[in-house]
Amino acid sequence: MLLWKCLCHCGTTVITRGTSLRAGVTTSCGCVGKSNLLLPKKHGMATTPTYLSYRSMLTRCLNPKHKNYLRYGGIGITVCQAWLDSFETFYADMGVRPKGMTLDRKDGTKGYYKDNCRWATKLEQVCNMKNNRTLEYEGAIKPLPYWANYFGVSSDWLRNNTIQGNNSLSDLIASGKLNNI
Repeated sequence: MLLWKCLCHCGTTVITRGTSLRAGVTTSCGCVGKSNLLLPKKHGMATTPTYLSYRSMLTRCLNPKHKNYLRYGGIGITVCQAWLDSFETFYADMGVRPKGMTLDRKDGTKGYYKDNCRWATKLEQVCNMKNNRTLEYEGAIKPLPYWANYFGVSSDWLRNNTIQGNNSLSDLIASGKLNNI
């Protein structure tokens, strides 16, 4: 084993094996590794669903060229400063995005921040839209998409037969058009 005495760019002398030099394993006395500790770390989650949801949130709210900007940033939907500053803070607050869920604001009139956000299913998000119509059945008032899912019909069918057809859910069940599950 041959050893080499090398002068590092920082001025320190280091003795290392020739094989380490040729393989590029040794490139400094260790000062480069120490200085890299001071650099910000990458989170390693750039391709995960969680990070993609984070980036989508930022783009919708901040980029006027985004197709949905007018429905988010364009109407004043903001992202809290802590999340703007750091994906890691967003991740600490929200955790891993569960499979089949996406980022949802509990109150659609407010911005993105810890207490107003959750991971939600598509149905939960559709039921949380501000333009939803509600229907009553057996004393429960729920958004139309909830009842469509409950009865196993499309939202369009239920809308056409209740709101536009001027029928209640009970009327549709009584007439046999809707099965009571």
